[in-house]
Amino acid sequence: MDDNSARVSRTSPGLKHRNTLVPQGICFVYIQMRDDTTDKILAKTDYLVRGLLHGARIAGATDADGILRHEYLRGGHYELDASGVTEPVETCYMHEVQNYTGKPWVLRLRSEE
Repeated sequence: MDDNSARVSRTSPGLKHRNTLVPQGICFVYIQMRDDTTDKILAKTDYLVRGLLHGARIAGATDADGILRHEYLRGGHYELDASGVTEPVETCYMHEVQNYTGKPWVLRLRSEE
């Protein structure tokens, strides 16, 4: 299935029937960056998120709370480059975005040592 495909979801038997298109492969990242000890929040830190399969590139800087958030990304594998370190980035499907309100994933940037 490619990133532009959709899955048809139907209501339960006995209920008024309707079809709903649910987009597949549309993701988001919602991360709080921390240092190797996880004690220090990496606020105002420049980063680059790279899509490994399709070449997407998103540059930015974390906010005062060390947060970065990007929505409506193509599905696939991503890496984050920041402070001279590269880490894999977890993505989640957009249909689950409401489950993560105020709950970013903590990303530990490991030291180069």
